[in-house]
Amino acid sequence: EVLGVRLAAALDAFAGDSTSRIVLPLLHWIFPSAEPSLLEAVHYAIRKLAHVTEYAVLGALALRAIRGLRRNARSSRPEIALAMAFSLAVATTDELHQGLTAQRSGAASDVALDLAGAGIGAALYAAGQRSSSALGEDSEPGGSKTARR
Repeated sequence: EVLGVRLAAALDAFAGDSTSRIVLPLLHWIFPSAEPSLLEAVHYAIRKLAHVTEYAVLGALALRAIRGLRRNARSSRPEIALAMAFSLAVATTDELHQGLTAQRSGAASDVALDLAGAGIGAALYAAGQRSSSALGEDSEPGGSKTARR
């Protein structure tokens, strides 16, 4: 589902020109005295923050899935590396796809933002898992938690 949302966001309907028709009037309504250049900068920041947020979710879910497959692993470094590699592959593919559409263009800087987001998501997920372990709970990939005995 996450990949489906990401792929849909890569379509022309989510290009900057398209989203500006909705976001800029909304920003102008919220900040009526703001200069147009400021509103455009905020719109740009929102778009880039979306990259980080989407890939934070992807990074966390990728790490969760990989950990579910490697239950008895001794180190989390290979798991995090796999989650980051998967996220990098998705980000690169996404930007290449955007380069083939009429209103979009792929950018290496967006891949870097995506990878940063994936790293944040994976780190937050790993920290949450460590916190659960410290509290005496084992989190299972299915979402249920059981107390240690």
